[in-house]
Amino acid sequence: MGSGRVIQPQVRTWCGDVNAQGSNHAGLLAALVAKPVGYMAGIDQGKTNPTSQADILRGLVTGVASPESNH
Repeated sequence: MGSGRVIQPQVRTWCGDVNAQGSNHAGLLAALVAKPVGYMAGIDQGKTNPTSQADILRGLVTGVASPESNH
């Protein structure tokens, strides 16, 4: 077993790595949620008028309205 001085920096590094990964995952999750929410907000505000169910699905997946559905 090593002394506390050897273990502490390793624990701090591990915690920092876990924290950074958590931030990365949270950012990815936020980006994935923001696209469909933004698209639906555009529909709600009347800025986007989807032309079909496929157009809605495309908008929810990509977060971008088709050229035909933009006002």
